[in-house]
Amino acid sequence: MGIFTPDVNNLRELYINMLQHALSSEKQIVEKGLPAMIEKSTNPDLARAFRDHLTESKQHIIRLERILDATQGEVNESKCKVTAQLISSAEAEIGDAANESIRDVILIAAGNQVEHHEIAIYGTLRTWAEVLGNQQDAQLLDKTLAEGGCLFAIGEYRHLDRSAQRVVDSPLHLLSLIPPTNCPSPPQPLHLAE
Repeated sequence: MGIFTPDVNNLRELYINMLQHALSSEKQIVEKGLPAMIEKSTNPDLARAFRDHLTESKQHIIRLERILDATQGEVNESKCKVTAQLISSAEAEIGDAANESIRDVILIAAGNQVEHHEIAIYGTLRTWAEVLGNQQDAQLLDKTLAEGGCLFAIGEYRHLDRSAQRVVDSPLHLLSLIPPTNCPSPPQPLHLAE
C-alpha cells in the first residue's frame, strides 16, 4: 500500500491506522483549530458554536482513545496530514481577510471542510468496525457521526448547528458580503421529458 498509509497487511491493521489518524485529526482540531477559530470569530453565536464543537471534539478524543486502547492496547497516533493542511490553509485565509464579516464566513467554510473530512473518516471507520465484527466500536463511531455532520452550511445542511446557521442565514449579513454584480442567478429547475 504505502501511498496513503504505511504498509498494512489486512483490514484490521488499516482500521487501527485510520483510528490513529482520526485521533490525530481530533487532537489537532482541539489543540489548534477550534481555539483559533473561537478567538478569530467576531460573531458571538459563531464563537459559541465553535466552543460547543470544541466540547464535542474532546468527547470524540475520549471515544477514539477508548477504541484504540481496547483494539491494540495502546494509543500510538500518526499525524493526520489532511487536517494539518486544512487548518494551515484556514489560518492563511483568515489572515488575509481584513473584513470581519468575511473572516467569519471563511471560518464557517473552514469548519465545513474539516467536518466533511471527519464525516469521511468516521463513516469509513464505522463500516470497517462492522465488517470486523466490532459492534461496540461501530456504536461509538456512530455516536460521533450523529454528533458531527456539516457544522455550518446553507441549504440542504440546515438540519445541524442552528446557532451558527443564524450567522450564515442573516440576509443582511450575507447581502453585505456579496456585491450585487457577483450575485449568481438561482438555479433553474430541471425538466425531464416524460
